[in-house]
Amino acid sequence: MNNKGFTLVEILAVVSLLGIMTGLAIMAYTRYLDYSKNRSYDIMASSASQAMEEYMMDYPTARTASFQELVEGQYLEPTVDPSDRDNQCRGRVDVTITNTTDINVNHYSVKVCCANFNYTYTFPEGGKTANSSCQA
Repeated sequence: MNNKGFTLVEILAVVSLLGIMTGLAIMAYTRYLDYSKNRSYDIMASSASQAMEEYMMDYPTARTASFQELVEGQYLEPTVDPSDRDNQCRGRVDVTITNTTDINVNHYSVKVCCANFNYTYTFPEGGKTANSSCQA
C-alpha cells in the first residue's frame, strides 16, 4: 500500500478552511471599504464647514453658500463622490450665530448630497441625520 499522498478527506478539509478564511477576508475588506467611504463623507462635511468659516471672513454678511460657490471661490476642493469617482457631490452650508455672554458662536449645518449618500451634519455639535430628499 502506498502512503505517500493525501487522502480525499484531508484535501477537502484544507480547501474548506481556505474557503472560510477567504470569505472572512472578503467580509472584512468590504467593511473596511464602507467605513472608508463614510469617513470620506464626514471629512467632506467638516471641510465644508471650515471653508464656510473662511468664506464668512471675506463676506461677513453671508449665512449660506453652496459647495459650488465655495469651490469656485477656492475655499473648498472639488467634492468628488467617494462611491462614484466620476460624479461630484452637491451640498450647502447654512450658518446660525448665537450670542452667549458676549461671544458669538457659529453653528454650521452642512447638507451633503451625493449619488447614494444624503445626510445633514451639524458642527460643532457633531450630529448627522439622513435627508429624505436632497435639495442642495
